[in-house]
Amino acid sequence: MSQPVLCAYCGSQLLWGAEFCRSCGRPIQQSQSISYLPPIPAPRSSVFEWFHSDKNRVRSLLLLAVILGGALFFTSLQNVSLQSRLTRLQDEASAYQTQLQSSQAQNAQLQSQVSQLQTQNTDLESQVRTLNLQNNRPTLTIWTSCGRPCTTSQTSWLAGGVPDTFTYYATYTADHPVGMYFLSLGEYSQFATCPSTGNVEGQLACVNGSYSYFAPTTSLNGVFHLAEGCAGYVAVYYSDTNAIIYPDVTVTYNPASTPTGVCA
Repeated sequence: MSQPVLCAYCGSQLLWGAEFCRSCGRPIQQSQSISYLPPIPAPRSSVFEWFHSDKNRVRSLLLLAVILGGALFFTSLQNVSLQSRLTRLQDEASAYQTQLQSSQAQNAQLQSQVSQLQTQNTDLESQVRTLNLQNNRPTLTIWTSCGRPCTTSQTSWLAGGVPDTFTYYATYTADHPVGMYFLSLGEYSQFATCPSTGNVEGQLACVNGSYSYFAPTTSLNGVFHLAEGCAGYVAVYYSDTNAIIYPDVTVTYNPASTPTGVCA
């Protein structure tokens, strides 16, 4: 293979048969020495040469496949582990939620029980106050020896003592109007021994002084206070006709600080 001819001045390749250099324009001297440059082979990488072999390419692909497969397998294992942990956390969260709901239900029951206990405590406090009041000022049911119910007429009456240091509650119902008088012991003596042969009201003509009374009625809720500081009163129940009386008479201990009524 012939070697290219170069210009002696600029080193450019000369065309065969040319008299001037196409690069620098100088004349070509036939006597100038013609230098030949050996062809420079293109550099080749050792890696390229290694891959140039089919066997090496196959090995590289297999190695790459193994690496990728291992990475995928490792990622899969991690995914399974994470999924397992996620499932476990979800189960724990579900258990905590169940416990929370159970605690809330128990709390609601406890609050209901507390409310019931508070209501019971309020009732007990009310009962205690009532008992203390009863202990300090007891209320007792009283009546005459006739029992219940009792009868009265124009010419007969019912009488009973009014206890000392007590408030007297005259409460009754009757099938016909029944009235009441509160007489002192002296007045009652005059009333009971009066020679009048008329009705009960006529016997009051023998009584000297003033007295308290309730007009005849079929239902009475009266209160008498003069015996709270005085012993010496009698309650007289009467009617202008035959009547049946259903008494509910009570007294409450309530001593006055000073004498009252006929004792004052």
